[in-house]
Amino acid sequence: MGDRSSRQRAELLRKCYEAMIANADWLAYLISLEMGKALPDSKGEVLYAAEFFRWYAEETTRIRGDIQDSPAGGNKILVQYQPIGISLLITPWNFPAAMATRKIAPALGAGCTVIVKPAIETPLTAFAIAQLMLDAGIPPGVINVITPIDPHRFAGP
Repeated sequence: MGDRSSRQRAELLRKCYEAMIANADWLAYLISLEMGKALPDSKGEVLYAAEFFRWYAEETTRIRGDIQDSPAGGNKILVQYQPIGISLLITPWNFPAAMATRKIAPALGAGCTVIVKPAIETPLTAFAIAQLMLDAGIPPGVINVITPIDPHRFAGP
């Protein structure tokens, strides 16, 4: 995403917001099935989660540098914001959609790619959000989801 302009990144984030809103009922149902949250609470979480995409879509075009006086004076310091590479995002089980989008949106807005590691209890929500993002136009490889494995669940006799 770092090779795209801030306007292009913002447009993609806006499309992610629209995809989540269009699929809000389905996502809410998935969250309820996956982690047991009441359906109205799940719907509220989806709408809250989608807002992170809208917020950062609007903020992405405002990423600017800054020129400051050095602490000792006499010199100027140029601050430049740029993508730093891959962001590893770890999310909790209790807000699987909101905590994912809260981390994904600013990273993509800055031009970074992401690896999302959802909680072992709620990986399906992360996969669903990632698929909606791909469908919205996020390029393959920009968002990646890795699933955690509990080694004790698969321990032999």
